[in-house]
Amino acid sequence: MRSLAQKTAIKFSFFLALMELALAAHFIYIVDLNARRTKDNEIYTALVSILDALKGENSLYAAESKLPYYITYSIYDGETKEILATNGPLIPILPEAEEKPRIYQKKSFYTDGDLNVVYQTHKIKKGNTTYVIQVSNSIDRDKMANIFNFMTPKSLALGFIPLLIISYFTSFFIAKRTLRPIVKMTKAAASISTSNLDALLSVSSKHDELDSLAHTFNDLFRRLKQDFIALNSANQAKSSFLSNMSHEIRTPINAILGLDEMITRESTEPQIQSYARDIQSSGKSLLSIINDILDFSKIEAGKMEIIPVDYDLCTTIIDLVNMVSGRAEKKGLDFIINIDKTMPHKLNGDETRIKQCILNILTNAIKYTPKGSVTMNIGFERAGENKINLWAQVIDTGIGIKQEDIKKLFDPFERIEERRNRTIEGTGLGMNIVKNLLQEMGSRLDVKSEYGKGSDFSFKVTQEVLDWDEIGTYEEIKEKVEEEAAAYKESFQAPDARILVVDDTPLNLTVIKGLLRSTRIQVETAESGFDALKMARGKQYDIILIDHRMPKMDGIEMLHVLRGEETSINQKTTCIALTANAISGAREMYLESGFEDYLSKPVEASKLEEMLVRYLPPSKILHSGQEGYIEKESSWNGLERRKNVTVSKEIHFALTLWQKLFGLDIYSAIHNCSSGEIFMEACKNFYNSIEEKSELIEQYKNAENWNDYTVLVHALKSSARLIGAMELSEQAAFLEQCGDEAKIGDQEALALINEKTEPLLTLYKSYSQKLASLLGIPAAPQEDSRPQIEQAKLNDALSALKEVVSVFDFDSADSIMAELEKYSMPKDFEEKYKKIKKAVQSVDQNEIMTLLA
Repeated sequence: MRSLAQKTAIKFSFFLALMELALAAHFIYIVDLNARRTKDNEIYTALVSILDALKGENSLYAAESKLPYYITYSIYDGETKEILATNGPLIPILPEAEEKPRIYQKKSFYTDGDLNVVYQTHKIKKGNTTYVIQVSNSIDRDKMANIFNFMTPKSLALGFIPLLIISYFTSFFIAKRTLRPIVKMTKAAASISTSNLDALLSVSSKHDELDSLAHTFNDLFRRLKQDFIALNSANQAKSSFLSNMSHEIRTPINAILGLDEMITRESTEPQIQSYARDIQSSGKSLLSIINDILDFSKIEAGKMEIIPVDYDLCTTIIDLVNMVSGRAEKKGLDFIINIDKTMPHKLNGDETRIKQCILNILTNAIKYTPKGSVTMNIGFERAGENKINLWAQVIDTGIGIKQEDIKKLFDPFERIEERRNRTIEGTGLGMNIVKNLLQEMGSRLDVKSEYGKGSDFSFKVTQEVLDWDEIGTYEEIKEKVEEEAAAYKESFQAPDARILVVDDTPLNLTVIKGLLRSTRIQVETAESGFDALKMARGKQYDIILIDHRMPKMDGIEMLHVLRGEETSINQKTTCIALTANAISGAREMYLESGFEDYLSKPVEASKLEEMLVRYLPPSKILHSGQEGYIEKESSWNGLERRKNVTVSKEIHFALTLWQKLFGLDIYSAIHNCSSGEIFMEACKNFYNSIEEKSELIEQYKNAENWNDYTVLVHALKSSARLIGAMELSEQAAFLEQCGDEAKIGDQEALALINEKTEPLLTLYKSYSQKLASLLGIPAAPQEDSRPQIEQAKLNDALSALKEVVSVFDFDSADSIMAELEKYSMPKDFEEKYKKIKKAVQSVDQNEIMTLLA
């Protein structure tokens, strides 16, 4: 790295070099200009001399003898170009140049060189003939001019080099001598930031201005060193005291709060309960102050660490609300909560510190807001493929902060307007701790405030996203976290609403129908995009739910066809995508494709109902208490919906037994299906499709039809997860990913498909035996001992079945099929009966009506 003196010397020397180059260029230009003018004058003089000879004032021979040896002339006929006189027979006739001399150059004109001349022509007329006089000056023969032009630039450059070197060293010496004391002072001043105050400046005996400045610097450094040592010692003592005091007080406080909690639980006397609540409130306030002091001590000691962990933002939000809502309610404040429902909730970061920052801000807002409201806003913005900037904002209608006091807000132990706020508890550490914690997390606190009207605190902190599932509304968050054990009750009923569900997997259709049964919505189903489009042309639907991945025509293709049909009565019907791929960017992709929204699978009843309420016409929605709403008694105690129930040894044994006997995670299955009834129906549909779907998967794999192969393993992934066949679902998910990569010719993916498909099919087919025993289906065909049904009775049953299916009464259809199962069918009707049975199980109205036609 160059010193300041070197930089100064280089700049000065460079300036001299530029000046010399400019002068040299100008000098060479003048020399060249003068040389050219000399040649032009020689040509003009020669031309005048020849013209005079031709006019008779002198002989041509006399004029020629006076010309310099390098001047040539030629006189030729202007029309015939015949040369009449010349002293340079080797010079050709050149293009005419009447007004001024020209340069003419031609490569390899002579056997030993080029033609390079400056020439001029002039016309004269004698009688009827026009003669042209051509006078030229050979550039090659101007030896002196060439030598001069060649030597002048080099002479200038060579002569300037010593001057350049001398100027550099002279400039360097002067600059170094002048700047040396200043450089030393700069280095000494910089040492303050590293707490090194031992370096002093040397003082010469000249006693000039620089020496005086050095004396002043040395005195300043000595005083700073003394103050620094004293300050550091005091700070260490304070930090040690605060740390020890915090730990000493926390121990008995925790014991007091623990014993008080026991009193609260065990005592039934109202007076003692009141005392216990007061102790609890005061103890928590004291503990909060001690925690602030301890955190402040850690920050000052440099021991505060940010520890990222996986966490659920839902829990964080509910904890914050629980901790401050009581205080806000006690003061009569409105506590408003706004949550971005599209935000992911499975994150990785220091949840404890984020919660501490928001809690401190909320606590301050409630403290300094005598009336009005405190609002907590939680949102996000994308910061990368798997990262977000988590955004938190707290707005209050409190006393506000003066602009000149905002900086004091972050000073430790500083309380703004102490006299005015003396009745408000606090240490003045909270906001300082928030500031330091946010700095540790690479963020900062933004503060906006208007004195007397309120304040606005906000910050952003980057978090890693573990799962892009949306957090939902605050009400959904509260329901999820608190895990209410209340019995399920539909949130609405809509008997006049009609929806179409499109999915190539029958059991998915069964599940959605089951989930919506109590809402009384008319649910129609289709197992392909082609069938759905036919149905959409003939009947108006309020909403169409479309699975994304289906064979032949996927959900997006179907949507585009539907939107493009000008004559379709459902061209503008609300369409919602169903997908098992709830990945980052899924929502944006479906919205861009033309869907109004999307639902991830397995479909949760609460999210499905919420989605339908959002998009169904309000006039068709009935809520409890409205005319037409049917209140139902529920015998279900809600235990199935509890996710975190305490699992006893007996329950654990039962779950393990289910896994061994049937290969099913029954806990996940019941959660996915919402009830045991829907689970059993889903298992039936899964069992009935094993043979057909496994053959198709193998067929598409052998044919290298990766598009349909991927669609089928995608459907298998979803349906297997629905019934709790988690290992099968995971294998199908892996092969789905391989199928996507195989479409673009990935050789490694093709190899994995060939390797993994057979184990997948083996596991898939094994569920034929496992589910047969679960569903009570005989493992091997046995002789049918049931009585054969009479033809008249069969005809009556089929007529009744056709009637109830035509009005979509599949509950009655199931009852009719259960009654028919008591009888054996005529031999010629067995195959058709199997198809009817399968169609009823798949809730396929079109197929049933076709078979019964």
